[in-house]
Amino acid sequence: VVNPLHFSSPGGCLTLLFHSDYANAEKHAGFRGFYSIQDFNECEDNLNYRCSQFCHNFIGGYNCACRHGYYLTEDKHTCMVSCNEDLSGLNNGDISSPFWPETYAENANCQHNLSVVENLQLELHFSEVFDVEQGPDGECIDALTIETHSGTLATFCGDKPPPSPLLTHSHQVQIRFTSDGFGANKGFSLHFKTRDKVCLPEVTSKSTVTPLKPEYKWGQTVTVTCDVGYVAISTQASDIITEYEASCQSTGTWAPSYPCEIVDCGFPVLGDDSILQVVDSAKQSTVYEKQIQFYCSSKYYKLDGNDTYTCNARGEWISMDGKAEMPKCVEVCGMPEKYTLSSGRILGGKVAALGEVPWQ
Repeated sequence: VVNPLHFSSPGGCLTLLFHSDYANAEKHAGFRGFYSIQDFNECEDNLNYRCSQFCHNFIGGYNCACRHGYYLTEDKHTCMVSCNEDLSGLNNGDISSPFWPETYAENANCQHNLSVVENLQLELHFSEVFDVEQGPDGECIDALTIETHSGTLATFCGDKPPPSPLLTHSHQVQIRFTSDGFGANKGFSLHFKTRDKVCLPEVTSKSTVTPLKPEYKWGQTVTVTCDVGYVAISTQASDIITEYEASCQSTGTWAPSYPCEIVDCGFPVLGDDSILQVVDSAKQSTVYEKQIQFYCSSKYYKLDGNDTYTCNARGEWISMDGKAEMPKCVEVCGMPEKYTLSSGRILGGKVAALGEVPWQ
């Protein structure tokens, strides 16, 4: 039987074994074979040897190559476009996706850095054509992300252009565009320029401002009022304040800007040897609108007054009936812990038990 063709596994190693016993009575002639090498074409095996763009096979191996405008990354398989730009110092200019207005590049990771003087903010104007790949569920497959020093301002995809002008309220902006290895979308184009910074109508959290406007120009002043139950924390003021004045600065910030923090009544000063104590004090919160309960630590005293108090907006503990005076523990005199069933005149009396008042 002749098998005209045998292939080795990829790598070129093939072992041939021949066995014979102690006799060859029938005078078998044996065998004769021929071998040759044949190159394995890795470029035809897209699953294990995938090049993102071009694959070139040669005897003993292969290599990947990229189209004009791309470069081969460190994995030697993926082609990416070179599209990073530092545009710091420019007050206006244009940014677009790679190869705009043609189909944008796959595997893109573009980053454009913008930076201007501190008293200016960058504003972005988008063209009417906007086409960034979006999944059927609304998730961004490819994405245009706008970032400022305070975090991500917005992420866009789909075919609806972002609002123009898009005010960043920042003099430093990073525009990032990413794409996967598939799709045939056009991308985006935008023009950036600058305008004076303005202050937004939030000086600090947990507060309101008056007069209330969408934005404020340099030099305009507002009154900041902390929400009920919050106070302004200032190192310059010795008293607790709930409102103060702030002015809009040329950098788009407010000064002064004191944080409004929740009122904390703290625990009443009772003393470790005081009979009046707070129930489960280690687990109690003492901030605005929280409640604490009092009790008498000795069985020979009873509580005179309300046992439940609430922390109010002025930092005071107030009872359920609106009083700031703390309850008191008063002595229990002549009152037994338990009562006997006998009553009436003492005729033929008996010895009082422990805990009973003899004359009851």
